[in-house]
Amino acid sequence: MIRNARAQFMFVAFGYIIISFFYLYPGGLPLLAGSSSVVMGDGTDSITAPYQFDLLRYSATHAPSELFYGAHPTKLMNAPEGMAGWHSWYDKITATLTSLILPIEQVSTSVVWISFVIDALCFYILGGLLGWKKPISFAAGLCWAICAYTRARAKVHVGFVATYFLPLIFIALFLLKRNRSCKDLIMAMVAFFFSAMAAQYYIIMAAFCAPFILYYYLCDSSDLQMIRQRLQRLVISLIPAILLLLWTLLMPVPSDIKSAFPKTGETQTGEIHPFLNRFGARAIDYVSGDIAIGLKDINPLRESINMYVAENLEGSNPHERTNGIRWSIWIFAFCGIYSILNKRQEAVVSKNSLALLGFAIFAFVLSLQPDWFGYNIGPAVWLHKLVSQIRVTSRAGIFVHFSLIMIACSYINTLKPKKWLWVFPLLIFIELPPFLNPMPMYNMSPAYASLAQHKEDGECGMGLYYPYVSGQWQLMEFYTFLNRMRGSRCAILNAAAINDRELKMINYFPLHPELMKLIVNNNFITKQRLVDFAKCASLSWIVFDARVPVAWRSEVCSSLGWQMSEAEVCQSQPQNIVPQKFNDQCLGYVQ
Repeated sequence: MIRNARAQFMFVAFGYIIISFFYLYPGGLPLLAGSSSVVMGDGTDSITAPYQFDLLRYSATHAPSELFYGAHPTKLMNAPEGMAGWHSWYDKITATLTSLILPIEQVSTSVVWISFVIDALCFYILGGLLGWKKPISFAAGLCWAICAYTRARAKVHVGFVATYFLPLIFIALFLLKRNRSCKDLIMAMVAFFFSAMAAQYYIIMAAFCAPFILYYYLCDSSDLQMIRQRLQRLVISLIPAILLLLWTLLMPVPSDIKSAFPKTGETQTGEIHPFLNRFGARAIDYVSGDIAIGLKDINPLRESINMYVAENLEGSNPHERTNGIRWSIWIFAFCGIYSILNKRQEAVVSKNSLALLGFAIFAFVLSLQPDWFGYNIGPAVWLHKLVSQIRVTSRAGIFVHFSLIMIACSYINTLKPKKWLWVFPLLIFIELPPFLNPMPMYNMSPAYASLAQHKEDGECGMGLYYPYVSGQWQLMEFYTFLNRMRGSRCAILNAAAINDRELKMINYFPLHPELMKLIVNNNFITKQRLVDFAKCASLSWIVFDARVPVAWRSEVCSSLGWQMSEAEVCQSQPQNIVPQKFNDQCLGYVQ
């Protein structure tokens, strides 16, 4: 048996590293091989990660000061004005550091792997502080870090895998309650500070649930004097985290970047965003399994539930409907609640568990569709009205998961005999085995070599994907385009986020069957409109959709006096300088 505390911690960390690697399967193999041709993901949002992380890598090696803004400024997207890339601080740090040593295609997998380990260790530390036996703390960390929810995020939204923030918040609360010395206060500050580095989505949700978290913190206070003292310590310990959040909000990008805040989720007065109901959770989701990755399950009954959920997505998608919690956690949590109601646990433990139960119930209600009995009155609507970007509150399901693990493990910690406790980590592992539903892998399309050869910002000028696509229009074509732009330093006119010019561009360059028919039929006006626009906007390159006939591409390129540098890329020789501002009159040729 390892008796040294530091050695024990290192042994546990090594265990999480190895186990996490199993759950990446087969994604860990290309990572170790340094592959640049395949990435872990489902072929949707995650395929843009190599391009986005490449922007971070460039900043780290050419303009490190850009990494210290609240968001990540870039002049290459939403060109020529530029935009803010809203990575969390955690994402910026982990992705930037790993991008310096790994192929850019494998950075997202490395971020997931690191997140699994950090999530697990934070919960393991929390369990130790709460006095849980080591097998229970180890199992809790494994259950928290690697569950249906985090695996679902690993294939599409890698930043949301970092759920370490919630155990850190409760670590800070424990330290403030204990208050043995100034060291506890300082460590609580550190814990809150690093929790504030997590995804902004999570931080906003946590703030919305703050009354329930605050009740957990104060529920076992003996008198008003203790409550006052605890609140004072809480306010002091939150100062560094609040300063970080204020910096993020007030200094997102340099003053010369036009689009600082994403315009998402905004609707007309009196309307709610359709995502709230479409992507809202359903109660049955919490007893399903690994449905975002695969429907197979070692539990036949849960496998039938998986199939039911998958067949009744109701306009949602599998990863937003994945909130499944291991049934063993449900069983032990119910046992814990039963023992509390029958006064079989210590008073302090009972109060804390009841506070967590209230937290779980509110988070559960928040995660559901807000349309109750035909009226949009659920708390998801309240949060969306406060922050329009919060449109998918099913992600609050991870708060439910946290609370139930806490209640379940507090109960298990009271059980005897202790020698059987190592069965619990084994049960957690077996209930969601790593190889049953392998992580999806996406074969990368080759990068545009002629555009990637330019290594400095704006060196290859500003260009356009044609027919026009954007983050709001023909999304999958846009994702594939960004994927193939990895390694390039070209300014992209296609809008990644909504801006003032987006609607005009869509009206001018719509991608729909009628336009493609005109192109295939070699319509002269369509061709001339593109040529005139490229000259007026001082474009330097055009990437053609693969469906555009080769002859049509060549004729446009020849009319511009440019050259086809590869099958789908037409470039000017030499490249034009990226304009300081877009000339809106270039969109005035619509007839």
